[in-house]
Amino acid sequence: MTIFARDLADGVGTGASADVYTVPVNTTTVVKKWSFNNTTAGALLLTVKVNNGAADRELLSAVSIAAKTPYNPVELNGLTINQGGVVKIDAPAGITFWLSGIEII
Repeated sequence: MTIFARDLADGVGTGASADVYTVPVNTTTVVKKWSFNNTTAGALLLTVKVNNGAADRELLSAVSIAAKTPYNPVELNGLTINQGGVVKIDAPAGITFWLSGIEII
């Protein structure tokens, strides 16, 4: 078993649900930190889903992030995702995101 610390995904919302990270084959991922930031002058909504092969599961549903405010949902820290699992972020362009964690191979 080998463990790697990784920046898993970073970017800006697209205005639709977008796949931002897929767990590689023969790997388990633990997301240690989820960071979001609203860079606009108004409140924006964020939805986070994970698909583990069967269906999308909403982990955060239409959470409002105030203007010019960071949001770090600690309740998602430590989420374990198996190979092939997909993290999806549905957010407008004014929200930036960064996910970091470990990959266990």
